[in-house]
Amino acid sequence: MPYIEYCSSLIFYETCGEGKPLLFIHDWNTSSRLFKRFCPAHFFKNYMVILFDLPGFGKSEMIHTMEPDTIRCIINKILDELCINEISVMGLCLGSVFALDYAIKESRRVIRLFLLEPIITFPCIFCLFFSPVAGRYFLRFCLKTKPGLWLFNRIALKHDGFYSKMLNGIVSKVNADNSLYYLKMLYVYSTINHYEKAKNINAKTVIITGSKTFKHIKKCAIKLNVVIPDSTEKKLGGVGHFLLLEAFNEICSIIENDL
Repeated sequence: MPYIEYCSSLIFYETCGEGKPLLFIHDWNTSSRLFKRFCPAHFFKNYMVILFDLPGFGKSEMIHTMEPDTIRCIINKILDELCINEISVMGLCLGSVFALDYAIKESRRVIRLFLLEPIITFPCIFCLFFSPVAGRYFLRFCLKTKPGLWLFNRIALKHDGFYSKMLNGIVSKVNADNSLYYLKMLYVYSTINHYEKAKNINAKTVIITGSKTFKHIKKCAIKLNVVIPDSTEKKLGGVGHFLLLEAFNEICSIIENDL
């Protein structure tokens, strides 16, 4: 299995398919295997998808000294390893924050940007997990117990039972401390005015949201569509927050038509 070493930690990555390079950045509490599991096989005939697990998720080791720029440096190291100079980048939820940040800072390298369910500003409800003691135990309850997973899926995510069962298998394996670390990172990112910086993005951008997603994400998508010079917003009807599970074929069609 291919790994790179960064800050003495091993970061897992792999490539799938052949063709135009597309980097995928997964969301909070999941891993890159979500993409592999639901992506239609024909998509890999035309695109070389670069998948990697964020530190502390999936097969990647945690980096306990992560800063807002760490993910960008990891991506650059992977792309340099693969000798790729230009790339299309796709980020989902938390991954969209890293994707947007990367497109802002590496404008010469990013030629296309796909933001799925962008969560650029910090949702206040996540502050429940920031209590020094109670917050950590509450997060562990949500991730590690059946009642907590039910609560997390049914109330927080408003998702149906079929997809909940699949997600529970991934989410329940997550280290709660690592999960909390990313929430704190997201909070730090939210203090940066990404909307102002996004005005300088050169890459053609497609923002994809579900019609049944959270109001917070809908607001983020609208703002990004206004400030990014060359952007288009696509709304998928009848779809909630987990686009990859509910509408992956539609997403692939959007990417194929754009690339």
